[in-house]
Amino acid sequence: MFERFTDEARSVVEGARGQALRLGDHHVGTEHLLLTLSEGDGPAAELLGAEGITAEGILAERSGFVRRSDGPCESDRDALAGLGIDLDLVRNVVDSKFGAGALARSRAIRRHRRRGWRPGTPSCEIALGSGYVPFSEPAKRTLEQSLRASLRLGQNHVGPEHVGLGLLSEPDGLGCAILARQGVSLEALRAALERAARRSAS
Repeated sequence: MFERFTDEARSVVEGARGQALRLGDHHVGTEHLLLTLSEGDGPAAELLGAEGITAEGILAERSGFVRRSDGPCESDRDALAGLGIDLDLVRNVVDSKFGAGALARSRAIRRHRRRGWRPGTPSCEIALGSGYVPFSEPAKRTLEQSLRASLRLGQNHVGPEHVGLGLLSEPDGLGCAILARQGVSLEALRAALERAARRSAS
């Protein structure tokens, strides 16, 4: 599938993986694709910017939707705070000493060990050492829908605009939810992305 992706679209996919790693997430979601699209160059980023979509806004909305999967629930956080333990401070100290996402990596290693794997085995190297982060099912469907959008428009390449169209075709993704919360008309944005995709092909 990725052989049809332009260099710019591949940069969106790799950028989304980088965003997930930077944020300490265990998967690449549609929100990471949206975040990378918003920070890019070209028509997709311009259209998102015209709608008032910024990386800061996406991250702020994301925090309202998602509790970090590598952290305890809010009741645990409150219980620790009652003992005088600031969980965010602990996380920052660990990250500064061992690198960003160190707590997430240690949890992933423990999960692998429970399954009988050890650090250094090929499966652990793929999952941890190389910075591999899997795509969520909505993100996978988004990329599939990107290809379908390209074919539907009679084009033989997938660019960032097609990735945006794929994202809008995945209503279960956090990306769509964030756009809706920001007051974006998904239908209007879809039409604008289609126009941009047609222009880029001509």
